Amino acid sequence: MRLHKAEKGFFEHIFADPRLANEAVNLVPVVNMVTQSGAYIHETISSLCDSGLAPSLEVVRVSLESKEVGSSYLPALEECNVPKASGNDIASIRYYAELILGISNRNNILAIRDELNMVTSDEFDPIDVKEYILEMLDDAVNVEYRPEHLAGLVADELFGEAREHFSTGRFFPELDKHFHGGLEPGRLTFVAARPGIGKTAFSLKLAYALARHNDRAALFFSLEMPRQEITQRLYSILTKMDYEEMIRRKEGLLDDPNSLYHKAIKHLRDIPLYVHDEPSLTIDKVKFITRSMIPKGLGVVVIDYLQLLNMQMSKNQTRDQAIGEVTRKLKLMSRELKIHVVCLAQLNRDVERRYSEEPVLADLRESGTIEQNADAVLFLYKEKGEYRYDDGSVPVKLKIAKNRSGPLGHIEYKFYGKQTNFKEIVPSSF
Repeated sequence: MRLHKAEKGFFEHIFADPRLANEAVNLVPVVNMVTQSGAYIHETISSLCDSGLAPSLEVVRVSLESKEVGSSYLPALEECNVPKASGNDIASIRYYAELILGISNRNNILAIRDELNMVTSDEFDPIDVKEYILEMLDDAVNVEYRPEHLAGLVADELFGEAREHFSTGRFFPELDKHFHGGLEPGRLTFVAARPGIGKTAFSLKLAYALARHNDRAALFFSLEMPRQEITQRLYSILTKMDYEEMIRRKEGLLDDPNSLYHKAIKHLRDIPLYVHDEPSLTIDKVKFITRSMIPKGLGVVVIDYLQLLNMQMSKNQTRDQAIGEVTRKLKLMSRELKIHVVCLAQLNRDVERRYSEEPVLADLRESGTIEQNADAVLFLYKEKGEYRYDDGSVPVKLKIAKNRSGPLGHIEYKFYGKQTNFKEIVPSSF
């Protein structure tokens, strides 16, 4: 994706005098950059500044070339010409920074217009729509993230309230440990697997556990299955009944008020878990629906799955770039709305051709942009072979391949395919 003219001018004057880079990147938060290419180059320059390096054009080029993802942004970088240092480059940088912020505000307002076009009077209360418009406009023209003195941040960390985490309770205790108590708001996690491993079942139980054990609601976007099937799968998880058998006996189970099925229905009425099953959603509509759920105490969103979202690719945009734009918007949504987003994704076929089927980050479809924007990447996989436990379950491993909130590692599960259920294997204490 090519740079916007304002981004091009902004970077060119940084390259003219790299000593100004640190001040320059602080003038424009990365979330306000106009294009994905601009955001990635901005992040690269910021990282170089943090490392004590002067981000000249050549240094930035070498940094991009050293990364699999970065190399795809080299054509955008090559658009930049380095002007001769004028002694007034900071004024030019500030000029282009104001242009970028203005464009960002305008784009945000246009996004509000597009989202509002999706609203019909039958779907939303007019008062809710009015409050939504005012909130969105406030977000669109204000930058929330401003410099804060380190002393205040340290004081908050030492003496303030503990940071919020969403625990899974007794369902996934080892997963909670790897995230220091649970999933944190403002974070984006990807759960990836090949078809048939059970990523929908895993994520559905995860959403249920998070909705049950926290004072926050969970929202499950099902782009592949209708809500009725999702609900039946959840009943199967709760009752530990075989899914197909439960469907056959459904009428009799409903007639028996003492059946586990009947009890599961009553139990779920008290769990703040919501399902939206509209197929071919765009990322903007996902954000609109998610925002409308914030008044209900929304804390977690699960999307099943990334590649089924409507990418709305522009004429000159590649699939990789479209995926990058979507994952970037998911990350921004998690931070803006202070929720945790779990997005499912498919692995490519390469993992099945190797001797070991343990996935690596490169096995993600459109892996570069997903890896770049994710705070955590989890892989579900089975080793080669047909081994089963005595209870009929099969061993499935969860590999934590990236984790900004804690350690990497592996967690073992039993997968009960007929019950669409996962059970964590707690490690022995000796």
